[in-house]
Order: sequence, then structure tokens, then C-alpha cells
Amino acid sequence: MPLSQIAGKIYVWESHDRRRIGKPLTRQAVWYAIKKAVKDAGLDINVSPHSMRKAFAENEYLKHRSLKGLQSKLAHTHLDTTLIYIMGLLEELS
Repeated sequence: MPLSQIAGKIYVWESHDRRRIGKPLTRQAVWYAIKKAVKDAGLDINVSPHSMRKAFAENEYLKHRSLKGLQSKLAHTHLDTTLIYIMGLLEELS
């Protein structure tokens, strides 16, 4: 899937709403799609864009073991912010 760009910012998912065609999905649209998918799957779990981002961060760290690389992928300015995402994982690993 090609990435799209608006004003120099790259995004992955494009809206198909007739009022927003050609624009990135809003965070609310992503949240709604996740909630609907969980409900449609019959799962009784709490999933959010943030929990998915945290899961991505943990899996990415386990795969590459690079804090700087993870910091870049999460677009964090400070490494401390990145560490917050994987602190529980680091505690489990030690």
C-alpha cells in the first residue's frame, strides 16, 4: 500500500468518507474502526489506538532491540517518552 502525503506529513490510511476523500483518517475514525472490529470478532477486551501503538512498540523493540530506531518510528523527540511505552516489557525481561 503506498503511503500518502499532505503538507509534508506521511500517513498510511486514507479516508473513504465522501466528505474527507483524499485526506488521512482521523484518530476518531481509527478508534471507531478498532472498537467495531473487536466487537464484530466477539472479543471482550479493551483495545484502543494507544494500546495498539504500545503493542507495536513492544513488538518492534523485541524484534530489533533498538531504542533509537523505536524512538524514530514512534516520532518521539525524547528517548524518555519512548521508554514509557516499553517500561513494562523491560521489567519483564530483566
